Amino acid sequence: ASVAAPRQLVLNFSERLQPKFSTARLTRNDAETPVKTVVGKDGASLIVTPGRPLTAGAYKLHWQVVTADTHKMQGDVAFTVR
Repeated sequence: ASVAAPRQLVLNFSERLQPKFSTARLTRNDAETPVKTVVGKDGASLIVTPGRPLTAGAYKLHWQVVTADTHKMQGDVAFTVR
């Protein structure tokens, strides 16, 4: 997807997450962008807030979470800031 620079990225899950083991990394051209990652008040969303405004370019958000029943999941979301 090509989007305007987001202030937050929100991933929604069907199960509650364990905050201590749920994280994300944001990279652009293999350089990591600092982010703050928290589990939302609903317990089933991962909220990723970049530490600085995102500039134009291609990004990859790598996430990994552990659900309340200890099921581990991970994946990537690619997007482009225009």
